[in-house]
Amino acid sequence: DALLIRTSIESGKTEWVQHWWSYLRNDDRLSRRGQLLDEHTASLVKSRFALEGVAVLPGRADLERIFAVDIDAGVRIEKLIEEQNGVILKLATGTNREDSAEISATLAHWREVSIEAILRIVLATDVTDEVSDSDMARVIFCLGDIRVRDTLLWHLVQKDERIAALSVLTSALRAAPAGLVAPIATCTSICAWLTGDGARALVALDRGHVDDPEYPLAQLVAQGLAAGLPPSTWAAVMAAVTEEQCRTGK
Repeated sequence: DALLIRTSIESGKTEWVQHWWSYLRNDDRLSRRGQLLDEHTASLVKSRFALEGVAVLPGRADLERIFAVDIDAGVRIEKLIEEQNGVILKLATGTNREDSAEISATLAHWREVSIEAILRIVLATDVTDEVSDSDMARVIFCLGDIRVRDTLLWHLVQKDERIAALSVLTSALRAAPAGLVAPIATCTSICAWLTGDGARALVALDRGHVDDPEYPLAQLVAQGLAAGLPPSTWAAVMAAVTEEQCRTGK
């Protein structure tokens, strides 16, 4: 894990000094404080970032453009999400509303199918693959379900390479219609955080905050990012639960 920090220096003109810091230390006190990387190690880190497709951008505005709303995609996706919602309504009307066990079983089946679909779309997609509108709509819609969302987040922690997943989530975030932005924005933020890109994580989280300032998971992630906590902090949180607990809430 490494973080690029730019410092402004006033000396007749503004200059930018770049420093790379590591927060992966065994000692808790040192871990919180961080350690300045030497020039050789920083060069290796920059090369690794470039290899994984993560570029250092000039400023926040450039990051905001990466997550900016894609109006054309949003129009297409919103129609498909309405169809997704229609599927849920059909499932509900096809059950005995007085039979809570039947309703729960129907919802549980939908959730299991949705989890497998989301894991396939987000985690099994190559960085060069193009995600279809129908798959993107499914990701946006299904992540509104806490069990689907948490299971995806659990699996994200298990992966060693998350750049492709971040690309899928970013595209979905850009196309998400109002009212459905917070869940996908928070998942995108966490994925960026896990790659070591705190700047992207913060900007993605801001997109969700505009849509739903009270989204609980986003508030939790915001606290971690504001405190400068390393990605291993989130990994430790997810390590405390099992996949089954994420899937079922039990």
